[in-house]
This record gives sequence, structure tokens and C-alpha cells, in this order.
Amino acid sequence: MRYRHHDYGALYAALRYAWRSEKLQTDLVVNVTAEDLGRLHHAIPDIEDFARATTIIPDGLT
Repeated sequence: MRYRHHDYGALYAALRYAWRSEKLQTDLVVNVTAEDLGRLHHAIPDIEDFARATTIIPDGLT
């Protein structure tokens, strides 16, 4: 998690998950940002569950 300031001064947090499938030659990135730091902190377990449940499916298999 990274904390930054907007140009107009408001603080926000950015959370990033990224992984790569070498087999599929594919990168996947999930970005979440919020100005409500408490809300983002509270949502982290759900975001982590979402990231763990995400699967890269190659074209032609859907």
C-alpha cells in the first residue's frame, strides 16, 4: 500500500496486486485507490480474497 497526495492536497491510498503467467505470457494488475483510508483498510481482506480467486483464462477456453 502506498500513500500519496492528489494535486489538490487530499491524501489517498493506492493498493496494487500484480502477477504474471509465464505460460500465457500475460501480466495481470489489480489497482485499488481510495481517499477513505479506513474504508480501504477495512476492505483489504475482501480485496485479497478477490485477488486469490482471480484466474487468467486463455482465449478460446471461454
